[in-house]
Amino acid sequence: MSARNNILARLRAGQTNQTTASSRDELPPLATLPEAQWRSRFMELMAANHADIVETTAQSWQQTLADELNKRQVGSLLLANRAETGALKDTLAAQASAVALQVFDSSVEHWQGNPGSMRSQLFSNTDAGLSYASAVLAETGSLVLETGPQEPRTLSLVPPLSIIVARESDMVSGLTDYMAGRAGKAMPTNLLFVSGPSKTADIQQTLAYGAHGPKSLLILWINDVASSEEASS
Repeated sequence: MSARNNILARLRAGQTNQTTASSRDELPPLATLPEAQWRSRFMELMAANHADIVETTAQSWQQTLADELNKRQVGSLLLANRAETGALKDTLAAQASAVALQVFDSSVEHWQGNPGSMRSQLFSNTDAGLSYASAVLAETGSLVLETGPQEPRTLSLVPPLSIIVARESDMVSGLTDYMAGRAGKAMPTNLLFVSGPSKTADIQQTLAYGAHGPKSLLILWINDVASSEEASS
């Protein structure tokens, strides 16, 4: 028997007797952040990572978006091809008429070789992209983007300004709770966890933003959870 076969035989024999760390009780249960601390922890971590958070409501978030686009002098905005995009375009056309709107409505395969394609629009002529968070992770200060036709992953990874709509009602303690909530559901091909704008540091520890993605992150935080005072009244 060759040396290679000897090594493989030992590996296979070891696998049959192997137990996981959890079955050996070596891993303590993960601590869960108390729900009363979720919001403050998330806000604290996002602020520390230089994300801008603007609080709004389910009824007024589109107007809030228009106000932010005008204030930031955004010239072009790329939107996902979602059910709510039509109504959103109408609002922005009326309240932020200086912003050129483009819908992300073609796949990557259709971009090749076309100078006027979505690829050119995305990488050269787009100031901001609008995305929607599927979940909010309080423990790590992260937004979860479940990518797919209605949430193209490049939409939040390429434009200089990434704008993400997040609902407080979608907040969970952490990744474990998020995955438990998805039990039995099909997973997307990609999950994006956004914890701030893109940043990197060189060997001299000089921090730079936007080297590998958006240099700014704006979160439109929809307050759709009643406070304890409101709930008791």
